[in-house]
Amino acid sequence: MTEPLLLLGLAALLALYVRAQARGRRLAATVATGEERLRRVGRAANDAIWDWDLTTGDVWRSEGVGTLFGYVTDRIGYDAAWWVGRIHDEDRDRVLASIAAVLDGGGTLWSAEYRFRRADDTVADIVDRATVVRDAGGLPVHMLGAMTDVSEKKRAEAELREQREILAQSEKLAAMGQLLAGVAHELNNPLSAVIARAELLSHLLGEGPLGVHAQKVSEAADRCGRIVKNFLALARRRPTRYQRVNLDRVVREALELLVYRLRVDNVEVVLDLPDDLPMLWADPHQLHQVVVNLVTNAHQAMHGRGEPSRLTIGATFDPARLTNMLRVADTGPGIPAEIRARIFEPFYTTKAPGQGTGLGLSLCQSIVEGHGGSIRAEERAGGGAVFVVELPVEALAEGERDAAPADAPLPVRGKRILVVDDDPEVAVLLQDALRAAGNHVEVAPNGLVALQKLERLACDVILCDLKMPELDGPGFFQQITRRHPRLVPRIAFLTGDALSSESHEFIDMTGAPCLAKPFSLGEVYDVIRGLTREMPIAV
Repeated sequence: MTEPLLLLGLAALLALYVRAQARGRRLAATVATGEERLRRVGRAANDAIWDWDLTTGDVWRSEGVGTLFGYVTDRIGYDAAWWVGRIHDEDRDRVLASIAAVLDGGGTLWSAEYRFRRADDTVADIVDRATVVRDAGGLPVHMLGAMTDVSEKKRAEAELREQREILAQSEKLAAMGQLLAGVAHELNNPLSAVIARAELLSHLLGEGPLGVHAQKVSEAADRCGRIVKNFLALARRRPTRYQRVNLDRVVREALELLVYRLRVDNVEVVLDLPDDLPMLWADPHQLHQVVVNLVTNAHQAMHGRGEPSRLTIGATFDPARLTNMLRVADTGPGIPAEIRARIFEPFYTTKAPGQGTGLGLSLCQSIVEGHGGSIRAEERAGGGAVFVVELPVEALAEGERDAAPADAPLPVRGKRILVVDDDPEVAVLLQDALRAAGNHVEVAPNGLVALQKLERLACDVILCDLKMPELDGPGFFQQITRRHPRLVPRIAFLTGDALSSESHEFIDMTGAPCLAKPFSLGEVYDVIRGLTREMPIAV
């Protein structure tokens, strides 16, 4: 009996062995199939898939490592040290601590966002996610994960945030523009009266002691008017309008907008602006923007450094190149050489978030190059930065470069003038000033009354406000076109609505001269003289 039982036991053991061998082959095939499947998935996926054997330290990586980061997969190490060594120094400890927390804490899911060094030493922003595989005893044996390069996504998100911030700022500026339009309209009317009456008073009093005081009032009123005009010119969008421009005057008027802040921060301003620079053929408002941006940047660069601050603005003329050169120099920290080539890029800024959009220098470059010039940044000897703007003057006709400034305009006399303005200060001012100069002047508070007066009056010139009750400037112009077409070339408009695009579109459409409030009497005389030049007086 013993022998048959022994044979049966051996047969059973042999059967178990055969089954075990078969199971082992099936498991090996399954593992091989799984590994091949993992490799196929790795090749097909755009991500860098990895499998970290925690028992040996070996790491398998898919071909996505080469696709995303430029590494040749068969030439890099196959251990965790290779991967850890390419994590950005500032992120490495945080990433390793997060892995240890998951492995030691019994977790099965891990993720982290960090910076990873590519083969060319540039840095990629990475999102890395993995699953932890544990054995029957709960010990971690594998981490299987995928690295996704989100650099472009983050850049796009950053640009989108920047664009949203710019849009929000634009919306705020638009709302502020509407407010400023109303404020400017209310301010410009009395300011026009102050400027013109100070001019009249100065003329009446002559050069005596009272005349000196009147001249001081006139100069201060003129300065207020220039500041308001320049500020509103910077705040509104307008098409490019070329005219003869004195660079010295542009710089001085732009500085008037900023002089208070410069003085408060103890910035010494040194000007070296010769008064015989050739005239430019340019848009003065756009050049104002360039100067304001450059001076503001210089001011910000020097602010809070605890050192003497000096802003130096100089201009010269190069007769060989027919170019006016403007230099704006500061005593700030200067511009590092490695970023100097990028400072004119849109949205590029080294300022703290919320302190700059990165558009100022880009706008300056666009304006200067649009005028046929150039702008560049240089390092200043002894520290600081200097911006050099070159603007050509060859667009001027020969002989205009050295033309002497025109004399003050003489009053216009002997004209029949209709003033249409709902503000009695402006209307009475123009009436008094133009009558005193020897003109016949009628006043109307709106377009309807003006039309009634024109039924019985002959008229050489009409000075008409744009914003009025009953019938405004555009409505009045339409009626004049229909009823009195001969008077259309004799209309000039007055406006304090400096920020209204509708007003500018209307003026452009009519082709009529326009006096922006606040205005001086000299500007009024110039407009009237232009309207009546070589025209027969109405009868």
